[in-house]
Amino acid sequence: MWWPGHSPDVNASEHAWPWIRRHVTQDFTPSCTGIECKRQWEEEWDAIPIEVINKWVMSIPEVVRRIIKHGGNNDFHG
Repeated sequence: MWWPGHSPDVNASEHAWPWIRRHVTQDFTPSCTGIECKRQWEEEWDAIPIEVINKWVMSIPEVVRRIIKHGGNNDFHG
């Protein structure tokens, strides 16, 4: 089966970005500098519970099954 070089559907770390964005925006300081904003993102990255990360990792086999079922397409999200 041909597989694209970049496939975020089967990359568990891709789930981290919306999780971090959601948590950072809850505590967002509009006047934060680049350094402060980077620090906020790093703190949220470190604060992701291991249970959440494990859930993302454990979901990969199901995502792969769904991709195979759809003939290699990942248009099953909509």
